[in-house]
Amino acid sequence: MKKYIQLLCCMFTLSHISMLQSSWFITSFDNKTDLRLVKATRNYDVEIPSISALLAQSDHLHPVFLSADGTFGSRAGCKIIGYDTKGLERSFVFFGDPAYRVANGRAAYTDLESRNAAATLLSSMMARVFVIQPDGTTQLIGYTGYEDNNQPIALTLQGTDGTYAVAFTLIK
Repeated sequence: MKKYIQLLCCMFTLSHISMLQSSWFITSFDNKTDLRLVKATRNYDVEIPSISALLAQSDHLHPVFLSADGTFGSRAGCKIIGYDTKGLERSFVFFGDPAYRVANGRAAYTDLESRNAAATLLSSMMARVFVIQPDGTTQLIGYTGYEDNNQPIALTLQGTDGTYAVAFTLIK
């Protein structure tokens, strides 16, 4: 029994290390869309008031710097919620995984497009952003590869009328 518990603890530790090694966080967010961003959440839609306030004050002309929370990104199910000009909600979800796990279909939200994208990367880790449309469908709108643990990234969200894309800038 003792060996079994030790094995479980070892497996938990290794999976935890793998999650930490594939995380990335957002240092700035530039909204170049028709969306009005209203909320930032993590952990099953628990709002992060400091980041929500920054997003609500954004003017579509200048990036929002997220120094208020240095871990907002691929950890703990972080997401940004906004509304388009028709009042429809769009959610943007962030993922960071080892690229081989995405390519093999063993990571969250590994659709065919993500798997094909991961196969082309020469990096060991992969940052992905999905949009959740009003009808509940998800769509990959951007990805990039990176090497550093806890990689800082600046994001630029672009597009209108339900068609969005994300540009990543890796911060050294």
